[in-house]
Amino acid sequence: MIDFLALGESLIDLISSKYIESLSKANHFDVFVGGQPTNLAINMAKLGYRSALATCLGSDGLGRKALSYFQASGVITDYVQVTEQSPTSLAMITRKTTGTPEFIIYRGADGLLKSNPAIKNIAKDIRIIHTSAFALSRDPTRETILDIIKFAKNQKHLITFDPNYHPHIWPDKKDFIETIKDVLPYIDITKPSIEDSERLFGSGLTPIEYLEKFLAWGVKTVILTMGKSGVYVSTNDGCSFEIQPNDINPSDVTGAGDAFWSGLLSGLLEDKTLQDAACMGQVMAEYKLHKFGPITTFPDKEQLYLNAQQIQYKTLRLKPSQTKKRR
Repeated sequence: MIDFLALGESLIDLISSKYIESLSKANHFDVFVGGQPTNLAINMAKLGYRSALATCLGSDGLGRKALSYFQASGVITDYVQVTEQSPTSLAMITRKTTGTPEFIIYRGADGLLKSNPAIKNIAKDIRIIHTSAFALSRDPTRETILDIIKFAKNQKHLITFDPNYHPHIWPDKKDFIETIKDVLPYIDITKPSIEDSERLFGSGLTPIEYLEKFLAWGVKTVILTMGKSGVYVSTNDGCSFEIQPNDINPSDVTGAGDAFWSGLLSGLLEDKTLQDAACMGQVMAEYKLHKFGPITTFPDKEQLYLNAQQIQYKTLRLKPSQTKKRR
């Protein structure tokens, strides 16, 4: 059985070599393989899980670079597609220690993932399936992923979703909202960042209010990550708690959200409680924040769990109207 299947975008990330506020100041870049589902597939493989990736690359040098990196990382690449219709997608990103980096995306092959029997067959025998809002922003990738998610839900697999919404990626906000409302009832866990939430619902809401917005759309569990302000978790059956982060000086924030996902899903694959798994996510995010670029060496899974026991969290006492079960 495959433990984890990531569906969605693969990009070549060009991250500025120096700390800058704007890409207009960038002169040199470091090259990495990226994309939210891709990062997660690689991280899960390096944590020792059987991790597969379904994505589309261009038939070019950057596509070959990405495929080679997947294979070297231990990712199962049987479901990676290659197209001659478009080049491998590219992102240019500022290096930052806080907040969301500035970025420019040059879309290409990532939007051309097509459904085939092989992907459907793997969805029959898998523990966790993951995708992102970025991946759903263009057809035929969107149609392919929605078809797989709905099929997988009937198989009672755990399905997770990163709502990494940004108007640069998905300019039609109305279309995004219609799509996410269709998707979230099939999703077990979603993890918006505070920036995702503000772009979607506007600024000025409390963390609990952002959680409630997502829960109202039918998802079972929402995990809101807020950087130095902590992590808030709420489920549709009324379980809510807050994780308090350690005080650290980050080297690079790019990929911290994906690192959180990795620790969280590792905990769930190891049958830990939601609280323990979320704390494992926080440990992985803090581990990543100390490093520039992708994580190359990963902590032992048992050590990850032990470190998570040092993370502080507290139960949130919500009003009765905020804890009732949603249907």
